[in-house]
Amino acid sequence: MGDFVTSLLGNPYLSEVGNIIQWPIWSILGAIVGWTFPHLYRWFKTRGQRKFWKPFIAGKGPLPVVLTDKAGAKPRSPAKVSITDVQAYSEVRSALADFRKVKIRAGSAVRIDELIEDSFVTLGGPKANGITEQVLQRLGGRVPVLYDQVSGAFRFKGDEFAPVYDAREFVARDYALILRLLHLDDKNSKSKAVLVVFGLHGHGTEQAVRAISDHDPLYQRISPYFGKDCWAFLRFDYTDHSCTDRTVIDAGKLN
Repeated sequence: MGDFVTSLLGNPYLSEVGNIIQWPIWSILGAIVGWTFPHLYRWFKTRGQRKFWKPFIAGKGPLPVVLTDKAGAKPRSPAKVSITDVQAYSEVRSALADFRKVKIRAGSAVRIDELIEDSFVTLGGPKANGITEQVLQRLGGRVPVLYDQVSGAFRFKGDEFAPVYDAREFVARDYALILRLLHLDDKNSKSKAVLVVFGLHGHGTEQAVRAISDHDPLYQRISPYFGKDCWAFLRFDYTDHSCTDRTVIDAGKLN
């Protein structure tokens, strides 16, 4: 019996057949590994992002993203949205691409009563975005960072945080506030999640939304409060409209 097995193993024909069989098997395994590894890497890399967006994943339809819009030059002209707000919207859409569709809602054409039946995102400050303004009014004194519509600056712990401009009047520094609410009405468990993000300029709004996805220091500061309504206050420095530095000034849970 041993001699028979030895003769089979030494048979060049059978050896060639074995090689032919092994080739597609290894090819299939290689394809599986090649597909699996990048997906596992993406899953690991975006774990914090998924935790942040978890309250917004379930819903009746596409997630509404309210943008600040301005009237056109003529009555027949469509409303206009800034490039930075569109880029911020794109960041939201990209972050939720694997979980939920999103849709733009113009701030001037939607009422908060229409939105509270589902979770929603509102981008842009209260001076121009009425939905953001109404959310802030509902929060009252719970938010430690205040926005002063007269000065166009944030106030935090007795200090004023105003935008900085370079010699060409380009934005050199901007600040932004992120508010992540599990329930718009904290006394009503049926009310849905709301995300408010706005900077003093559109630059800050865009970068704050981007920081949710790719700025690890922000995740480290805000993630302990994911089970509560929470906030984060950020600073962004720019050179020629390009962001060169991002800093988390503070973060915590809402009172």
